[in-house]
Amino acid sequence: MRWRTFFISSVLVFVVTGCLPDDDNDNITQWVGEWTVRETSGEFAPQTYTINISRRPSVMGDRVNVRGLYAQGNDFMVVADAFGNDLEVPEQEVNGLTITALLNINDNGDRASLYMTVNDDSGNDQVSGELSK
Repeated sequence: MRWRTFFISSVLVFVVTGCLPDDDNDNITQWVGEWTVRETSGEFAPQTYTINISRRPSVMGDRVNVRGLYAQGNDFMVVADAFGNDLEVPEQEVNGLTITALLNINDNGDRASLYMTVNDDSGNDQVSGELSK
């Protein structure tokens, strides 16, 4: 009876822990933290500012909050989706700006490229640059 209980308990522990997400390999972990953005093209380039990327509680997949893009400060928050080495900001309107962006992280996880389109109803500002941790 003890061996059966031990065996069943061992199998349950293996199954349950095998289904938990691996934080070291998920799409979000590599993005979370403070990043320095250096815009190299766009209406306000060159400019440098800090953004903060944090986990977003969600049942909708690998989502993060990105605060401070386009040098708009910490109150300017967009939601982004993580897909492998890419972070995609689908089109959304925040504080009168319509924004879309694509970020691609390098293999070391310490730099990323940035391509962003921002529209304030006067036309698109095509922004490119890089992020570093």
